[in-house]
Amino acid sequence: MFVAYQFLMSRLASPQYSLDRQRGNIFLFYALVFITVIMGIIVGQLLPSNNQQARAAADQQVLAAAANGILNWGLSHTNASNSAPFGMLPYPNSGLPTGLSVCPAPPGPAPATSRIGYFPYLGEPANPPSNCRSVDNTPTRAVGWMDLNLSDSSGSRLWYAVAAPVLDNPTTAPAYPTITPASLAAATNQLFTVCDANGNATPNVVFVVFAPGPAVAGQNRAAQGVAANFLDSTSLAGAAPCNGVINNANIAGRVFVAGSLSDTFNDQVYYVTLAQYLDRLVPNVMRNTLAQIDLYHVANGSYPSNITASNYWLAWDGSTTPNANSWSKTVSIVPQTATTAFMTITGCTPPAVPAQFTLTWNAATSSSSVSPSFSQCL
Repeated sequence: MFVAYQFLMSRLASPQYSLDRQRGNIFLFYALVFITVIMGIIVGQLLPSNNQQARAAADQQVLAAAANGILNWGLSHTNASNSAPFGMLPYPNSGLPTGLSVCPAPPGPAPATSRIGYFPYLGEPANPPSNCRSVDNTPTRAVGWMDLNLSDSSGSRLWYAVAAPVLDNPTTAPAYPTITPASLAAATNQLFTVCDANGNATPNVVFVVFAPGPAVAGQNRAAQGVAANFLDSTSLAGAAPCNGVINNANIAGRVFVAGSLSDTFNDQVYYVTLAQYLDRLVPNVMRNTLAQIDLYHVANGSYPSNITASNYWLAWDGSTTPNANSWSKTVSIVPQTATTAFMTITGCTPPAVPAQFTLTWNAATSSSSVSPSFSQCL
């Protein structure tokens, strides 16, 4: 044992071992440098991907907020004096990126067509010029504005496309659209289609909000208001209309793409389909209608008949003037007792037998309960 110990100590003290140890340390040093470089390359490759994913997630949150703002604006007000219906969506800002929607020129009745432009973060001024229901460029704060001054993670202001059947055409009353489940079902050929990266189509899209992302090659962001300088195009291999080159700046085609992110395509999109739109529109309109019926019950102690109730219902579409008896053609109500009534809605019956809504008066809350839910009325 002692002999082995002496041999080991003499070996460690030998010049040859010292040289071997130095060589080993040098090898470890270069190995560490090599590993550090490799890890740097790997991390450098991963970070852009992670960063892109984080930015995409942030953009989707902003887009969702913008879409909710548009829906809430469209479903929270109406212009009864002009028979403007619930559900009209704001006009895009087609001018400078001020965040304000602007009126088309010249103002006045005109056929509505789908529009694309900057996201309008304000709703409408207190005194719309020339009967224009969208914002002019000298706004004053008023109830009904969205106040959503939104940009994507690159700092680019959002863009927005709205289909003609729901466009709040900022003109006089004759140009207001008819917005009912039946009218929208008949106008699906004017709605949008959104294609995914694999060429799968989602038809019957009511509006789309875009996060343009950073400029790609060929785009000049200094040329404000030009969609092609903000929105991108990519090629798809799906079935028509999701095949060939799809350009998000081309409103005339009414086809948009939510493609894979790359150096040449970085648009993020968020869209609302007709079914999703009706899920919000119909219950909102019917809740407001029910509120008017409840006011009648508070005043009279019973539910109104068709002719009487028609004087209390809010405007449903632009073809009917509020307070006209013709409202009984859209909504009818048949009192059963002082505290119950059956209500039917043309083109909007629930999947129940009998095909009608049952209203039941609650004296404690001075309001009606409704069965089934209005959310089933599509």
